[in-house]
Amino acid sequence: MPGKPIIITLFFCLFMVSTYGHEILTNWKVDKTSEDIEISYRNINVGDTLITRQIRLSFEVNARPEELIPMFKNSAFLNEWSAGTKNCEVIMKEGEKWMTYSLYDVPWPFNKRDLITEYVMEEGDGQIILHLNGRPDYLPVKKGIIRLVDFEARWIFTLLPDGRTKAEFYSIAFTTPIFPRIIQDPVVQKILINSVHRLKNCLYRNYESTCRRQLFDGDKNK
Repeated sequence: MPGKPIIITLFFCLFMVSTYGHEILTNWKVDKTSEDIEISYRNINVGDTLITRQIRLSFEVNARPEELIPMFKNSAFLNEWSAGTKNCEVIMKEGEKWMTYSLYDVPWPFNKRDLITEYVMEEGDGQIILHLNGRPDYLPVKKGIIRLVDFEARWIFTLLPDGRTKAEFYSIAFTTPIFPRIIQDPVVQKILINSVHRLKNCLYRNYESTCRRQLFDGDKNK
């Protein structure tokens, strides 16, 4: 499939370090828009020597922040909208913390990769933040599959005055791109935009299904 190797770059090189505690070197610059979806970059200093890019993906949805959480906490929903994955599974739930196992759809001759992610939910006044961290030691490594180790990112869902939600995803390019950015960026952006469309469709179908069930249950109780 054209562009598949660059999907590997998206997951294995782009999202590999935290968005916190780094020196900001430039302002955000919008690089791609599609309808209400916006992808921006800025330069930051990580540690003492690494100057790299931070990415911000933002969009709006017709839902409240809490209605987005099942999209990240349910295996079926994750599989429906997560780009580049062969399988996603929620393997642990404990209050406002849960774990997922993701096996990435890596074409031959590349070795398969997997990732175990811990989600920690933080709720505030009209806002929910999901903190994502790699937990490589949570399950034994599978033969023939490379376990991804360094992974940190965050989702921020903010309630807007009109009842909609602004969703933002932040992460940082920790390693040097495998491909020149002029080649890589358009493919990565297309994958991200497609993922957002799939996420929205999944969210709205779930909302409509919930409404139908509530109406059905209400009719039964009359």
